[in-house]
Amino acid sequence: MTNDSPSIESSLTEIESLVASLESEDIELEAAVDSYSEALKKMKSLLTRLGSTKEKILLLKKDGDALFEEPYTND
Repeated sequence: MTNDSPSIESSLTEIESLVASLESEDIELEAAVDSYSEALKKMKSLLTRLGSTKEKILLLKKDGDALFEEPYTND
C-alpha cells in the first residue's frame, strides 16, 4: 500500500457511506449517479487490492516438528 492509498478498511467505509447515500430517499438523480460512479471506481480498486493481498497470504502448516509456508488456495 502506498502512502496515498487508503487502507482496505477505510475504502470499505467510504463505499458503505456511498451506498447509504444511494439508499436515501432524498438524494437527487445527479448526486445518485455521481455516488454510484464513485462507488464503482472504489469497488474496482478495492477488488484489485484484495486480489493482490490474497496472493500474499501464506498458510503456516506443520509437518511433524517442521513448520513450512504454503500459498493460500481456495480449494
